[in-house]
Amino acid sequence: EVQKTRTDVLLSFFALRSSYEKKRQLWSSILDENVNCVMPVTPYRSFPASEVQISKCQRTIMGVDSMIADAASMHVLLHSLVDRSRFPNGKVEFRYTLVAEEAVVSGNQMMARWSMSTTNAIKLGGKKEVKKMGMLCAKFNSAHKIVSIELMFDVMAFMLQLKQSVGANAFTIIPNTVQTCTGSFGKTPMVLTLADRPYTIVQVNEGWENMTGWKAEDVVGKESCKILQGAQTDRSAIGEQMSSICFQRPVFTVLTNYTSDGKKFRNFVSLYPLSTDSKITHYLGLTLHLEWLDENENENETDKKKEAKKVKAPESSSSATTSTTRTIKTKTTKIIKTEGKETGE
Repeated sequence: EVQKTRTDVLLSFFALRSSYEKKRQLWSSILDENVNCVMPVTPYRSFPASEVQISKCQRTIMGVDSMIADAASMHVLLHSLVDRSRFPNGKVEFRYTLVAEEAVVSGNQMMARWSMSTTNAIKLGGKKEVKKMGMLCAKFNSAHKIVSIELMFDVMAFMLQLKQSVGANAFTIIPNTVQTCTGSFGKTPMVLTLADRPYTIVQVNEGWENMTGWKAEDVVGKESCKILQGAQTDRSAIGEQMSSICFQRPVFTVLTNYTSDGKKFRNFVSLYPLSTDSKITHYLGLTLHLEWLDENENENETDKKKEAKKVKAPESSSSATTSTTRTIKTKTTKIIKTEGKETGE
């Protein structure tokens, strides 16, 4: 009975991770407030530098809020597998499997095999689904809440799968400190801001300048990314983004932004917290994909006009057709009026 209860707790833990549940009380129902989670260092996704033990090449996640942030990091990573040019609103889903039948239980500890796999990466443009397998060792308190859990898996094997899924020779290494956030990020638009209000811009690259029309000298130290917002910027999307930033979590978001001269575009951007001396001080924004909306709207208007012309063309194709049409309409009107008289209308 105890093993079944603790198996259910582990299954709930994995379910919260895969769904990125944000309600803290649900996490607190299965995790001790001082829970810690140990796992290998994963350079392909975001995490606080303060969690790293370099000598062991592993991270220790401390507390319920940090566990929620780690779940957010996993979702941001997997969202990067989507081909946004074909599936702009796609969301990669994944699930965990726990091999409870082979679990080993000793006192308040439980060891078991587990796996994680995506379920729709191929449907969203990926070359293959990604999967990782490993072992876990969990400790529980008397209330059957998780006090500590260690997740063991092959980091390099999973990174290879990520590269294969996107069809790339390399996968982006996500920096976790301001010091390691170096380089221009190639053609990828990049913006670095402070992590506290008013989120002043600290650095941009040439890709960001080309995308927005703003020059570095006009915005660095002077403006925030609010200058990209406009009449059709979705306030709910902004609210969701700011909620994640307030909790110092990474987030992927899609925003309707505007260039310096008012040109409208959809910005598919991932935001990552960066630390200085173990404190979150900055946010890094990387645009994964963008769509120029004004061009699409102009194309749609042109298509509508062409369709309208096609519909009107038969009406003017011959005078005989027009005459016949008018005759039919007139006769129909007379019939309606006659029926009206007969029925006393």
